[in-house]
Amino acid sequence: MLWLRQVLKNADDFADTVKSASGVSDPLVKETQNVFKRMESATEPIEPISFWERLKQRKPEFGQRTNEGGWMQQDAEECLTELLNCVNNAVKTPAGKGSVDENFAIEMEVETKLDEAEGGSEEPTKRPEKFYKLACHIQGPVQQADGSFKGATDMLPQGIMKGLEDKLEKTSPSLGRNAIYQTKSRVTRLPKFLMTQLVRFYYKTDTQKRAKVLRPIKFPFMLDTYDFCAPELQAKIKGYRDKKLEKQRAEEAEAKKAKLSHNETPAAAGAPAAAGRVLLSELSLACAHACKDLADLGRYAKLRLPQLMTSDVHAQLPWGRWGCRGRGCGEQDAGGGRGRPRGVNGC
Repeated sequence: MLWLRQVLKNADDFADTVKSASGVSDPLVKETQNVFKRMESATEPIEPISFWERLKQRKPEFGQRTNEGGWMQQDAEECLTELLNCVNNAVKTPAGKGSVDENFAIEMEVETKLDEAEGGSEEPTKRPEKFYKLACHIQGPVQQADGSFKGATDMLPQGIMKGLEDKLEKTSPSLGRNAIYQTKSRVTRLPKFLMTQLVRFYYKTDTQKRAKVLRPIKFPFMLDTYDFCAPELQAKIKGYRDKKLEKQRAEEAEAKKAKLSHNETPAAAGAPAAAGRVLLSELSLACAHACKDLADLGRYAKLRLPQLMTSDVHAQLPWGRWGCRGRGCGEQDAGGGRGRPRGVNGC
């Protein structure tokens, strides 16, 4: 139930509304309330057995077992969607709106028009739709006419934009046959809490089976939703967005300036101990992000360890705990390996 804590419990407004709701009759929603309350006060891991039993009663397929008797793996997105629908129907805001709609609903306008290649002429149609997640459609590299491979999904925004534009086949009233239509979706209302879904499965027409794309996707530290929005919403958020981007650029410039100044300043007498404490703090940050080695730390802390780590600082750090062999730290043993922070926070 890790997703329950990560996705729902961290949405404070939503969690508070669910916990404080009275007169709830849905058994699954009642158990959701209990789980939220237990997570709030627990000092040890909890086992939501009652929640699990209610969930299996609501969706029996979640209780399927393998031939060996173990639980079959189920789709977390399907489970989340089922729970959100139940909570939305059972827990309302003071204004009578569903609590999930209030916090997670993404409203869109979907435009459908006949593909130009079909040669017909039809007026585009528009319809409103509601979603709880922005889907990031992941695609592997596609071979081009020249033999090269392009078009692979690498970044989260790229996959989301791919999911907002699609093609479908349906009957054309003007052509009297099946034709290809283009669909284009744009956000008209953004929620308080924005959820995204990595869509890794697709249907292979040649094998008539579902296949999974295992391509890794990178996440930006800040997701800019401006390009996903309809022109009317873009006009409303443009002023706020410009201020945020200006502030972000100023902070990045200041950080870069401070970093250059730090690298050029000679170390003071007490600097090694202070630097050691800083590096220890940054190593904890690296471990929390499951870094594989010390070189990865530069991407999280924006520091270059080989430049900062002197032999004095190296001597103060508890390398035995991490199994460091020191190449990136200015010292090298016979094995010649790179430092690897192991055994801390699951790294």
